[in-house]
Amino acid sequence: MIRIAYVDDNISESDDVIALLKRYIDSRCEEKIIAEFFTDAMDFVSNYKFCYDLIFIDPQTNNGNGQRIIDELRKINPDVILVLVSKTDKFAIYGYTVSAADYLLKSSTQAVINGVIGKALTKAFLKNRRGGGVNLIRDGSVVRVPVSDIIYLEKFEHTLIYHTEHGNFKTKLSLKDVEKYFGAAGFIKCNRGMLVNSSYIISFNKHEVCLGDKIVPISRGQYKEFAAEYQKLFNIKLHL
Repeated sequence: MIRIAYVDDNISESDDVIALLKRYIDSRCEEKIIAEFFTDAMDFVSNYKFCYDLIFIDPQTNNGNGQRIIDELRKINPDVILVLVSKTDKFAIYGYTVSAADYLLKSSTQAVINGVIGKALTKAFLKNRRGGGVNLIRDGSVVRVPVSDIIYLEKFEHTLIYHTEHGNFKTKLSLKDVEKYFGAAGFIKCNRGMLVNSSYIISFNKHEVCLGDKIVPISRGQYKEFAAEYQKLFNIKLHL
């Protein structure tokens, strides 16, 4: 799974790019891609979550303060893949200073835009596969599983079970041992014995969380904290 953020306080100016990005995503069937759009760059960085593989951002966002925000973003996460998106080419050199993967003009043709998006997503796919994973053991073999492929973690007696896209793995750990690490990666605690990957959440209520084909329980005492964390991760306001 690849997660994309598009940051621009003038979304209408980026309509064509966004439409082509969505079209590209819809055409990809080999991997799930989720795109989220943000109009407040300062808020995006202030509440940054390490769940994004690829970020499109306009250097002129936030009333022209985009470069300062991008610099701050690079301090927080030096490794995330960046694509600068602008209506002018005057920030192209700046793109090199922040190690942007590419530079995209909003007036670019469909072919150019698709090429830039494709190249950036390819880098994100490769990075996702090579890094950001955990080494798990099954049948005597070590398997490296990308964090993005872990659907949820479940504590069962003295065993921690990783439910993943590649099957289940068991380790002799407690949920507390890994909670901080996975929390920073976008996982949310739904009860005393489970952490769910927020990227897989389809829906939730006061009783359960839907993770596609899997339904897991949410405890009454954990619901408010769960909902609050979900709102922070997705930068939305829920009317609960």
